[in-house]
Amino acid sequence: MTLKYASIMCLLCCSFAFAATEPGPLPSPEPPLSAEPGAAPQEEFRGVDVLINAAPMQETMNAIEDYLAKHAELAERPAGGEVLRLTVQDCVNMALENNEKIFQAESDVEAARARIGQARSQMLPQLSTSLSFVHTEFNERNPGGILAKLGGMGGGGFYGGSDIATSVLLNIVGSIAQNYLTEWLTPQTTPGDDLRIETLSAKQVLYAGGRIRAAIDAARYLTESQEWQKAVTLAQVEYDAKQGFYDVLLVSALVEVAAESVRTFERNLTDAQQMFEVGTISNFEVLRAKTELGARKSELVAAKNALRLAEANLRRVLFLPEDTRLELGASIDWRPSDTPVETYVAQAVQNRPEVLALQKALEAAKQRVKGVKGQYRPNVGLQADYSNTDNGGLATPDGWTLSLGAQYDIYAGGKRKYDVLEARSQVSSLEHQLADLERLVELDVTKSHIGIQDAMAKMESERGTVALAQEGLRLAELRFQEGVGTQSEILDAELALTNAQSALFQALREYAVANASLERATGNSWWRQKEAFTESLPEVEAAPKDGQE
Repeated sequence: MTLKYASIMCLLCCSFAFAATEPGPLPSPEPPLSAEPGAAPQEEFRGVDVLINAAPMQETMNAIEDYLAKHAELAERPAGGEVLRLTVQDCVNMALENNEKIFQAESDVEAARARIGQARSQMLPQLSTSLSFVHTEFNERNPGGILAKLGGMGGGGFYGGSDIATSVLLNIVGSIAQNYLTEWLTPQTTPGDDLRIETLSAKQVLYAGGRIRAAIDAARYLTESQEWQKAVTLAQVEYDAKQGFYDVLLVSALVEVAAESVRTFERNLTDAQQMFEVGTISNFEVLRAKTELGARKSELVAAKNALRLAEANLRRVLFLPEDTRLELGASIDWRPSDTPVETYVAQAVQNRPEVLALQKALEAAKQRVKGVKGQYRPNVGLQADYSNTDNGGLATPDGWTLSLGAQYDIYAGGKRKYDVLEARSQVSSLEHQLADLERLVELDVTKSHIGIQDAMAKMESERGTVALAQEGLRLAELRFQEGVGTQSEILDAELALTNAQSALFQALREYAVANASLERATGNSWWRQKEAFTESLPEVEAAPKDGQE
């Protein structure tokens, strides 16, 4: 029997019984040392009974019982809503299309691409223009004048300094005459009170020590790193979808096991009641059958609630409404695991998106070192300015101004040295992180590979255990019906079968999840990120020679 056939057979064997460990009787508490010999233990020392029979506890349990009787649907899955029939591939595709984590990763990639344009903009001309209005209040635009000086020099002019009124009058008349003569005979040499200034400026960096090119290359490598970070998110979302799918399958199988266990104990209770009526067994066996049936019903409710939680988690990964009902196809693909783990490790180091993202970040850090070293080189730039000033006079002429300049920082207090040391330290840190990440990837691959081997071994073992438990339960029920067996034999056989079935389903789930984990660990997720990356990465001009922008 092949393992693929065994997987399908085990998923279809959900109709077998389910039982839990039989609870043992609680130990009777001993009487206190101060009690008289032969005295019966007092009820107050039966702690469990006192707690259960306390009036507040009874009121609470009665209220819960009444509430559940009126709201029986709490133990069931919510009805209504759309029914989706999904395979594991459908779940993966839906998660990759709808999960908000992927949209967030795409936004981060767009932001990284924008930083490439920000760095490249430093190489292009920088144009700016301005318009301003200026008003100035001059205290005395043309102090004195030719005629004023005739009456105001030294000893008061021709008339001396005795006639003050005549001197002031001549000063005023001289100023007015000087202003009119200047306006009529000469062009405006001084700016007016109201100015309108228009300017246009153009700047172009000719050489910046290689810093701009290094910034562009660093931004490009960081964008590629962000693309691979997006691939990490996609791989994780795919893994979460697969794990959620297999978890729902497992819990669904356990619900079927619990439901079949309830049906088995209902038949067992019916047989016990019939045998009690004919006097074959005592009433104790009937009470025990009722107790076990109640425990099985409680486990069925717990299994259904666990299924609701598993489905809610899967809907969260798929971003589906909470009232969507899911119907999953029970299938687990078989994949041979005869590939050596060393081959998987080598493949993971080459394809794992986390490794590739860190490698691109390392390249960006190396470009930063080049950019910091550019501080030791001069800066060369060209600037052109045009200015037009209305009512500016000869003092502020209009026209173009061209300037070519270079700047070199002779000494910056040691800042450039420490900037280079910091950039090199960041490169060294990333190199150590990359080495550590490769070891973690190796461990991740090894764990996934071991998980597959372990799950296959468990499945092979539990298959035989299930077959033996089924036969043991059949014989125990037959002996009990014939009156030569006891109910304890049936309970033990039912418990063994339930444990074997649960372990088999758990092994199937572990095998499927381990396969998904190995795919993620080796970078071979279903979504082929590398093919999309080559087309989506922005194009960047080839880097010029060293020392050129």
